[in-house]
Amino acid sequence: MIVMPLALGQRQPLAPGQRQSADTILQHFKQQAPQQAPLFVPMPPAGVIDCDNQPGIIIHDDGGIENGYSGNPFLVSEVRFVDKFTPSSYPASFTSVCLDFVILSGGPATYPIDVVVFDDDGAGGSPGTLLGELNGQTATTHLFTGGGQAPIWNSYDISSMGLNITSGSVYIGTRYVPPINNVFTSADESGSVGFAGGYWWNNFDGVWSQTQNAFPGYHSMFIRAVQSGGGTPTPTPTPTATPTPGQIVLTGSARRFDQSEAVRLTWTGTTSPRVKIYRNGVVLAKVQNTSSYTDVLTVHGFYTYKVCEVGTTNCSNEVTVRFFGGP
Repeated sequence: MIVMPLALGQRQPLAPGQRQSADTILQHFKQQAPQQAPLFVPMPPAGVIDCDNQPGIIIHDDGGIENGYSGNPFLVSEVRFVDKFTPSSYPASFTSVCLDFVILSGGPATYPIDVVVFDDDGAGGSPGTLLGELNGQTATTHLFTGGGQAPIWNSYDISSMGLNITSGSVYIGTRYVPPINNVFTSADESGSVGFAGGYWWNNFDGVWSQTQNAFPGYHSMFIRAVQSGGGTPTPTPTPTATPTPGQIVLTGSARRFDQSEAVRLTWTGTTSPRVKIYRNGVVLAKVQNTSSYTDVLTVHGFYTYKVCEVGTTNCSNEVTVRFFGGP
């Protein structure tokens, strides 16, 4: 993805063909006149948790805001920012999320945002299945005054999502429409680039991309999450793990006919209404959970299958069948 940064203070519409989907608060901050009085921003109401000291909270940032990220409001009408959260043990859940947003003088004091959680089952371990969302939440913003300022947290109870994480990681963050007087998700740029394993998405580019691809200073977003269950959380993201077998038991049998082979898969131990069938590591089908599925093979080779419940990381053991010529 090619991202051309906006010039300082630039707010005019784009010329045809320009790809300026990313926007940062530092691109505009130096243009503020010294005599401008700070915008009065109310403190957010008492949140559901203590975003600094809550037991189980996972913190990637160092507490000092160096920048803020958003989408270009003349090009982007939906932007998402998520960081990667890996439980220390399984099963685990996340029950609360803390988010921080900054503005320039004249920006909105409050703004509607969504809280979102994605599975790590996208391409290459990127965000994939949407596991839960809280839509139309109110976020209180605060004026960006320069590098290193403290956040003013908004906290949200996400226990209603009923997240049940049995392996791997999830991506937690926010989704919103960038206004003309932009709202920026606060960012930490004072540590190693890419530390929090985050991704961003906008509806102009239409693909998930690692946050540092568009925002080179990215260390972490100001996104914190509270883990419940599974013991003490770790603040260091880990590489995306291949889902380990859960309680789903998969068996397979094959039967030749003409020049084809029918593979009959059956399984037990699922509770979700829909499942995903994987063949050789790629999703073959997403179907109603009937505890069985038949795949017809026409090309010789080895085929490995597994079954996963939709919306979770609970997967079965793998079953391999062989289809070659001959009687």
